[in-house]
Amino acid sequence: MPWSTHNVNTASKDLYDQILEKREDLFPQQTILFQIAASIGLKRGEKKKLNGKTYPLVKTTAEAFDRNEVLKNIMNEKYPEKTEKEILTILEEYAESGIQVIYTELSKTGTFDIEQYLE
Repeated sequence: MPWSTHNVNTASKDLYDQILEKREDLFPQQTILFQIAASIGLKRGEKKKLNGKTYPLVKTTAEAFDRNEVLKNIMNEKYPEKTEKEILTILEEYAESGIQVIYTELSKTGTFDIEQYLE
C-alpha cells in the first residue's frame, strides 16, 4: 500500500542545501540524498531527533521520496507495531543521523564513498 500524504521533514535543511549545491554530481536530487542519508542511519543503527525548527524537504510527500517503497518496507519490517506516521518520524531520525555522516565526510575529504557505509 502506498505511503499516505505526509511531509518529509528535517532539522538540517542547511546541510542538505550545502551538499546539493557543492556535489550535485554525487547527489543529483534531494530525494536521492534523503534515501542515502536514511539508509546510512539505518545501517549504522543511529537516529538523531529533529531538534529545533524543522523544514519540509521540498514540501513533498513520503511517497515522492520512496516511490518504490523500499524504505517503507524495511521500516515496516523493523517496526511492525508502529503507525505509518510514527515510521516516517523514525525514518526522518535515521536520515538526520545519516546526513551528518555525509556532510562530515564531504567536509573532510571532498568526496563521498557510499560503499563503506552500506557494506
